[in-house]
Amino acid sequence: MQKKQAETLCKGLGPILKRRRHSLRITQEQLAEILDTSPNQISRVERGSTTPSLSLLIQWCDALDLSLDGLFFAGQNKHGWSVDLLQKMDFLEDQDRRIIRFYIDQKLANIDKAHR
Repeated sequence: MQKKQAETLCKGLGPILKRRRHSLRITQEQLAEILDTSPNQISRVERGSTTPSLSLLIQWCDALDLSLDGLFFAGQNKHGWSVDLLQKMDFLEDQDRRIIRFYIDQKLANIDKAHR
């Protein structure tokens, strides 16, 4: 991977980490304490102005219950929107997630019936 591509990829990590932290309702200060780093470091990474070391990134993913591969390849799938949709669902209450899942299951069942 060329240096420019690597920098672009790393800058894209910050917003993903920030969204996940927000979805878990963790402050930058709390995360910094967990990771034994400064809130300023958390802020710089989330803004994309710096990249954490690999060891810090692994700890960060553990703290936010993210997989490292999921972090790097978020949104890079067949449809492009499915990972984004899952991340947005993190902001919903459990009841709302159940309603959405029920709706999707019903739509898929109807599609399945139509193709039989």
